[in-house]
This record gives sequence, C-alpha cells and structure tokens, in this order.
Amino acid sequence: MTEGPWQPSAARPEPARRLLIVGATGVLRPAALMCAGAGWTVLAVARRTDPLDELAAASGGRAIPVPFDVFDPAAVEAALASGPLAGGADQAVFYIAGEHDETENAAVDLIGRAVTGNVVRILNSRWAPPGDLPLDNGRWPRPPNRLHLLLGTKADGRTWHTPEEISAVALSVLRTGKDRTLGELRRI
Repeated sequence: MTEGPWQPSAARPEPARRLLIVGATGVLRPAALMCAGAGWTVLAVARRTDPLDELAAASGGRAIPVPFDVFDPAAVEAALASGPLAGGADQAVFYIAGEHDETENAAVDLIGRAVTGNVVRILNSRWAPPGDLPLDNGRWPRPPNRLHLLLGTKADGRTWHTPEEISAVALSVLRTGKDRTLGELRRI
C-alpha cells in the first residue's frame, strides 16, 4: 500500500502547530502550501524575499516569510533571536543544498535549535555511502529527533522527482517518524 501525503489527524484535533520549512520556495513549496492549507503556521525559510512573499500570499498568510541565508551563521543567529523563529517550531523539514558536508551539518544543527520536535533532513544522493555500506554511515549527525529522506532518481536513473513527490514523501517521514529513500540511489 502506498502512503498518501501527510495530513493532520482527523480523529483528534491538532493544537496550533508551527512547522519550520527550510527551502520553502523551491522543492518544498508544495509541502508549505499543503501544511498551510491544513491550518498549520509555516515558518518559511529561503534566501530571496520575492518568492517568500509569493508563498505567503498563495498560503493565505499561513506561511510566514523568514528570509535569510542558512549558510551565514550570523544571519541564522539573528533569525533565531528575533522575529518568527524566536518562538520556535514544533517540527521541521530541511532541504539545504550545499557543497560541503561540514557546512550543511553546521547549518542544520544551528537552525535545528529552534525545533522542539522532529526534524526531517532531505539529503541528495551524494550523501549515499559507497557500495553496500548502511545508509546511516556517520556522515551526518543523528540527534534523537533527526529523520532523513534520501533522494535518488526515478527508475530510469536519469529523471529527478518532482517537488510534489519530494514534499509528499518528506511529510510522510515527518508523520511516520521513519527514514525513507525516494527512488534509486546512485552509489559510487
């Protein structure tokens, strides 16, 4: 059975929830709109303000723009100290596409301080270990609240997944609390 996209439980009402989405104007835009449509407050992080403002309008104001560069520690500290992130978030989904492991790990750890619940980190296939090593081979930190979605290609080996597919699976990871791999990983 294929899991559907994440939705708040209809059986029990959800309290006012705050979801932090890093990369909210790109691959995770559908996730931001889905959660905003379900009544969550979405703390939408991205570098550029225009796409964040467009997302806020499209979400009916449920997505709150939080513009800063996640690779600038001073900007992250400032965002965490004041504004919407100062109140923290219940859960988070991060898609941070950097070029260096240490830089990405540092950004995730620093921003993750604002989150009281689970954090889903989306990792592209460059993070996959070579050969038959287990997927969680220590290249990324694993605090107790950290979950992972590893992105591979579609079965043809060339086509990437759509933002809608990635968003739906990322929210599924958040809902189930279980790591997932989307597609086929290209292991070196």
